[in-house]
Amino acid sequence: LACAVLSPAASAGGPGMALGVAEDVVRVPDLVGARAQLNLLRVAGFSTVRITSQWQPGYVAPPEGELAVLRSVEAAARLTGVRVIVSVYHPGSRTTPLTPEAQDQLARYVGALVAALPSFDDVVIGNEPNLNRFWLPQFNLDGSIASAPAYLSLLARTYDAAKAADPTVRI
Repeated sequence: LACAVLSPAASAGGPGMALGVAEDVVRVPDLVGARAQLNLLRVAGFSTVRITSQWQPGYVAPPEGELAVLRSVEAAARLTGVRVIVSVYHPGSRTTPLTPEAQDQLARYVGALVAALPSFDDVVIGNEPNLNRFWLPQFNLDGSIASAPAYLSLLARTYDAAKAADPTVRI
């Protein structure tokens, strides 16, 4: 007991570890509201927030309303020092981007998002491609895995589009 009490606390995550939360409540269309939400996260001890941006079939860039919200979060993040990670995905299995055309659209959406929001350095592509809630089909008729190769194709296309817009972005 004495050793445990007297030993220094372990830095399990190291000095670069971020404590974050997945929370879209910060997606407020005005700077004052977004800054207030991010300040609340800061007070709670969080330094990072993951927000979402949902792609829909046919979109090749975020709609203006979506960009306005993301720009307000971006400006508020700069003021508060909160790191923002943007997760871009389709809303469900009915909109799974399986065709080359749909995957190119989503890739262009991500590229446009990265170009429009230069201080967002981290982008997550897709959401749970291993679950049929977000990705169908999971399996081919012969029982082989369908979702993994399709997701890999999407990831490769979006990676290239994002890096073309900003070579420093992390995917």
